[in-house]
Amino acid sequence: MSNQHSEDDREVTRREYLASSATVSATATLPLGFAAGAFASDSLSPLARQFVSAQSPGLATFEHSIRRYATDPSWTLRANTDDDYAALTEWARDDDDVTLVREYQHTKGDGGTVTIGAPVATVAGGYLNDGVADEPWVTAADLNVVTSLVAPKNIPVDAREFEQLAGIESFVLSTLQGQESFDATEFQASDDSSKSTLAFDAETTTLEQGRTITNDTSADGAGALLAVVDTGLTYDSDIYGRTVTVDGSETTESRVHEESTNFVAAGDPTVAAEGVDILDDASGHGSWVTAAAASSAPKPYRGVAPDADLYIGRALDHEDGSGAVADIATAVRAATDAGADATCMSLGSPLYTEELADAIAYATEHGNTIVVASGNDRMVSRFVAYPAADPNTLSVSATDVPASGDPTDVRSASFANVGPSPGTVNFSEGETSGVEVDIAAPGMAQEAQLDSGTTTLSGTSMAAPDVAGAAALLATEGVDDPAERLRETARPVPNLAPAESRHGLLDIQAALQNDQPEDEPADVLTDDAELRDDIFRGEAAARGSWLATFL
Repeated sequence: MSNQHSEDDREVTRREYLASSATVSATATLPLGFAAGAFASDSLSPLARQFVSAQSPGLATFEHSIRRYATDPSWTLRANTDDDYAALTEWARDDDDVTLVREYQHTKGDGGTVTIGAPVATVAGGYLNDGVADEPWVTAADLNVVTSLVAPKNIPVDAREFEQLAGIESFVLSTLQGQESFDATEFQASDDSSKSTLAFDAETTTLEQGRTITNDTSADGAGALLAVVDTGLTYDSDIYGRTVTVDGSETTESRVHEESTNFVAAGDPTVAAEGVDILDDASGHGSWVTAAAASSAPKPYRGVAPDADLYIGRALDHEDGSGAVADIATAVRAATDAGADATCMSLGSPLYTEELADAIAYATEHGNTIVVASGNDRMVSRFVAYPAADPNTLSVSATDVPASGDPTDVRSASFANVGPSPGTVNFSEGETSGVEVDIAAPGMAQEAQLDSGTTTLSGTSMAAPDVAGAAALLATEGVDDPAERLRETARPVPNLAPAESRHGLLDIQAALQNDQPEDEPADVLTDDAELRDDIFRGEAAARGSWLATFL
């Protein structure tokens, strides 16, 4: 792997590259012909094709999401064989119109990817010339856009506002579908949020308390490699280390894999080359996620897999949680090449990207279970974010931790995105259509131990690491498909609509023992959960219809 930047022989840092932006409109940068959508290469991703053809009115909304070098958009180009990868890298190094950002050659499979900054015409061509996307050694070309962490959610959420918005949605859906609108008060929202069958607020609970409802075990994940792609990690030996005996004396060794990498920094520095400090996480988000998945701190702050080794891919910025898809996809591939058994991604975007989809497929093919937070934007974007909407991921929603301690009393977090994905509003051209939120875990007011002290956060970001840790435990037991095992053994819960969590609540012991529930989720639903399920599925159908493509 190499990472380089050049323009007129001047070294350009990754920070400068990521900070650069342009206000040039999509149509202003197009080569002759693409304003009419002419001659788009088959290797261009759906998002790239719509960008270069300027035929999608909604795309202007995401113009600011395109990473740029000066006025040029950035791109990821993929080759499927080693020979094609050699041709691709040679072109990227030699073309005067190209700023080479990164080369990454796959080690568990053939081929590789490069990230570049280049004019649209250089990549996509036009009426009078072909672009590099037309070359036979380029399998895929995608825009390098920005995604971000699934930001922790402030709670409580206002139940009355939820009720009002639900009523508005009912009217819109009933108009589109010719159906009778529902009574929004059936959501049972009240000034006392504890009476709602949705969780709008939650008392602070520790990681250990959260796992009482997911049937925790004493399994420790020894021998597993668990990856976290996030904002990095601030190392603390009491949280991310392990005690070992050397020459008769106890000492602490780091569990952080030496190939862990800061993909945001120029040169992609690794822990092996520059030490663990290159992963430092000023935001604390990545450190929190890693702790929930695999902290070796004493109870009540122990993680799900406290003896697993850790691959940390810092791919998101500290300040705003944003990151380039090229960095995230490279982190997923690098974690896979390092031997990761499971990867946690508490991040998301409204945009489907073929580059990240390919990285996830690469990971799945090589035994790396990708676990992704579903999103915290139920009342706005509504449906499962990407890459949780990728069919090759295990997507995770959030619940509260009921005071009763009874798993059957859990409620869906009112902020958590739902399924099924319509597949028409994220530029996936149907690739994500019908994808459900798979499973749920505690993610409201959860308290973890970090190097700076205890920190309480809420969000589907906080639920995903429990599931990723469980996937790592299953990998150590030789389970071939941890994602499917976790789906099959999840606990149906009365207050969880299948649209909120298709299979129910994480059950770690049941997964380890392959103990599948007798009931289907639909068999145990409360009336309120069944109503929500009907509403969300009706809206998904409306947005996924032919009419939605014109809205």
